[in-house]
Amino acid sequence: MIVSSIALAVLTPFFIFTFGSILGHPYEEVVAALHNPLVAVLFGLYIVVGLIHFRNGFQVVLEDYAHGTPRRVMIVAMICVTYAILALGLLAVLRLAI
Repeated sequence: MIVSSIALAVLTPFFIFTFGSILGHPYEEVVAALHNPLVAVLFGLYIVVGLIHFRNGFQVVLEDYAHGTPRRVMIVAMICVTYAILALGLLAVLRLAI
């Protein structure tokens, strides 16, 4: 959690600056901005690190406050949903970058 927090602290200003500059622009300008490999890679990193941080934190909450068999089901479901969102996010960035 500490490593992902530090990574997010470094990546978040870049994400806010870059995403804020293309927010509300036409599709073509957004695609042009994401054609820069550095921007696309950092967007992907932000998605990966953010969702891994979310998964770890939410798993700790479930382990602390949920009990019994439903806890295991919720943890597995949360992990599956997190990785599905991660895959969709990376696919979206990849499609815009290519």
